Amino acid sequence: MPLIGVVIPAWNAEEFLAEAIESVQGQTFGNWRLVVVDNGSTDGTAALAHRYATFDDRITVISQANAGPSGARNTGVAALPPEADYCLFLDSDDMLEPQALELLLPAASRPGVIGAHGLPREIDERGVPAPKQLHEAWGHVRQQARRFRVRALQPEEDTDFASLVIWPCIETPGQVLIKRGALEAAGPWRSMPSEDWDLWLRLATHGSFGYVPRYVVSKRERSDSLSRDGKWMAQAEPAIRRMLASHSLPPEQRHVARMGHLLSCWVKLTWVRDDLRAHRWNSALRNTYRWMKSSVRFAGVAWRY
Repeated sequence: MPLIGVVIPAWNAEEFLAEAIESVQGQTFGNWRLVVVDNGSTDGTAALAHRYATFDDRITVISQANAGPSGARNTGVAALPPEADYCLFLDSDDMLEPQALELLLPAASRPGVIGAHGLPREIDERGVPAPKQLHEAWGHVRQQARRFRVRALQPEEDTDFASLVIWPCIETPGQVLIKRGALEAAGPWRSMPSEDWDLWLRLATHGSFGYVPRYVVSKRERSDSLSRDGKWMAQAEPAIRRMLASHSLPPEQRHVARMGHLLSCWVKLTWVRDDLRAHRWNSALRNTYRWMKSSVRFAGVAWRY
């Protein structure tokens, strides 16, 4: 039976960490090992994690000086057993759905894929799910850059590089199960504003992600979350586009990256159209500004792809 390694980076996470750990313990797939990385916490995070490790020998706790979320995840991967075939990174305020590992493993174990991802269910700070249907989940609608147009992917199709270059249809690390060998080939987590999108793209240069149209993680939307109003995307995208434009990609992937950037501008323009139709004037102004910035950015780096 495959062994799945789960890594939880935790910085001052005492409020929600117990729920995250217990969501791993409650998995219907039981062959897992968990590494909790106390990332320089000043509250009771380390003590809480050690209490769980005392009664469950599948849990390991590592304490280190704060190295940011990417540094903590890299520490966690290095501490996983060598025989762990797959990795999953769970944020300390999120929770896995009970069947997450069981659902993701068959899709991630297929030949030719580098892992698999499901969908995130939004919950508030109290753990109450948002009143949304599955088809409204972030990433349920996936789009692919195909020449000069955007093509909608069907549920049976994988998520590949051509879909991730338009926008990050994978919202949070906890929804992704990654083959250990693919992670080693792609390289470690890097400290940047968009470290998860960066990793998905680097992984996708080696193969596609299997897609599981089911909820696999509950993602906590907090009042200070950048993703609540699009600020995360606004900060992340410039770094991603610079990375892609300077990356030594094969010619075919360089062309896809260029088309993905161009099509992302078009997608933002459709956001403006939708806002205007719905009379969301403030949102229309904000998205017009984002579309203009993205277009100017494309004009500035298109020749580098």
